[in-house]
Amino acid sequence: MNNLIFDIGDLFGADAGASRSFHLKVAQKFGVNEGSNEALNETSTDEDFEADITFLKTENAIIAIVENLSGIFIRNCSRCLKNMKREFSISRFEREFFFAPPRNQKNDQDILLVDAKRMEVDLYETFRQEILLHSEAFPVCSSSCRGLCPECGIDKNKAECPHGEVMRVEVSATMKESVTPLKSLKNLTCKKP
Repeated sequence: MNNLIFDIGDLFGADAGASRSFHLKVAQKFGVNEGSNEALNETSTDEDFEADITFLKTENAIIAIVENLSGIFIRNCSRCLKNMKREFSISRFEREFFFAPPRNQKNDQDILLVDAKRMEVDLYETFRQEILLHSEAFPVCSSSCRGLCPECGIDKNKAECPHGEVMRVEVSATMKESVTPLKSLKNLTCKKP
């Protein structure tokens, strides 16, 4: 269920500069988009998200200003895949929802629109993207997490497996010297006058 759809009918007929502000406290699940590899699982259903939201009408759009967005979401550990709760806090972001697509815009996918039939603004995708942008790319449940065995899939935090530790290849000094793709950059930036 999407709890982030807002009726802006009272602002639709108002003059430019009119606004409406309120404090939001609501439970919302954010799923991963179809076909994407993003790692944000659903939020915990017993935790609420909180935010201060202001809708501001301009001549051609409604600007949604979100401040103090905070809450808890569930992620998978990138090593052992265990679910873990993570707090997040985002101080401020804003998005512009146009009444009609601007003529000079080249990529229509980057445009957010007001649902003119229902006089609504949907902040679901905006919230989901901001939470992803402000979260760790590869979260771990602890720095000592040993992860899953790549051979048998056993959780090495709970049991030993016959495969032991992953074999690490020692790199010789000669090999290190040959694998330096940016070595010549140093010469370019450190030239003496």
